Amino acid sequence: LSLNWNQERLEDMVLYRMKAGLREFEEFSTIGKSELLSMFFSDSIYRYKVRGRPVSVGILKYMLRPTHDRPRDIIYYVRECAKRAIQNEILSVKIGDVKECEKEYSQYFYDELIDEISPKLGQIRRYLDVFSSIRKPIFTKDEFYDTLFRVHPDLTRGKNLSGSVILSELYKFGIVGNVTKQDNLQMYSYSSNRKDIDLTLNLCIHRGLYRALKLVKTRDMINVFDE
Repeated sequence: LSLNWNQERLEDMVLYRMKAGLREFEEFSTIGKSELLSMFFSDSIYRYKVRGRPVSVGILKYMLRPTHDRPRDIIYYVRECAKRAIQNEILSVKIGDVKECEKEYSQYFYDELIDEISPKLGQIRRYLDVFSSIRKPIFTKDEFYDTLFRVHPDLTRGKNLSGSVILSELYKFGIVGNVTKQDNLQMYSYSSNRKDIDLTLNLCIHRGLYRALKLVKTRDMINVFDE
């Protein structure tokens, strides 16, 4: 398999695994993608509003947003949703199951990042604490610097990394992204051509960490959690 994953390939991989699970049933041998999605998910389209404007997105595309576009992330999320549906004694995954599993998925995503990054960035847990104190998904570099100094002042002294270097490292690992000025898009190193952080732009924490870091969903930020 190619290691260059994108969302289309990840969707195909998930559907392939779903179909493989039905291999023993001959009547499903020719089932198509849309039928397979409808069989597994009660709603294959997730509908919500962004700034009052109705938006529709395929359920798998919605579930891929809190991932790092890696197979293991989306597989974990889909499995958790399937477990929830089984516990509720229903035959297909509902939108409510997907939303309810966000917390479990976010904790998984957090733990995976800690295991992956801590050998290279020893203070990663404490850096992530800063975002829990900022308490919102979009912030400025100055908000990060001020909160870092307030929450972990020892990390700002001596031979410790500067605030700008910390943000640069977190960007490389896909934890922090840039928010573009013109269209408010969130850009991450793993999914864009921009390999270096731009500290003149607003910054964002990766969506997969929202629940684990207990970011607050306030009235004026409600669209940020769905966009």
